[in-house]
Amino acid sequence: MLQTCLCKMHGLSILPRKTPRLWRYAGFIRELDLAIVRHGGPQALSDDQMREACFLRGLNPLGCNKIELIDWLNQWLQISKNLESKTLSGFSNANH
Repeated sequence: MLQTCLCKMHGLSILPRKTPRLWRYAGFIRELDLAIVRHGGPQALSDDQMREACFLRGLNPLGCNKIELIDWLNQWLQISKNLESKTLSGFSNANH
């Protein structure tokens, strides 16, 4: 049931074999997190990139100002960099 909810939340197919898709998606998000850090952090993103990064991680950025989005993404990145790979699929639900 949790896997089905996670798949729906992230727009993934809910057909059988959900776990591999969740792992790939979580790995994709983690690689994006690492790229954001390598390229200067959330403050280096354009407004559109920042909003997209928030949407991908489950935060609706509408109504948030840039400082709030930078703060939220910095908190997300702090948690993300300290995760072990076995916890990635649970991380994709950290925003729910």
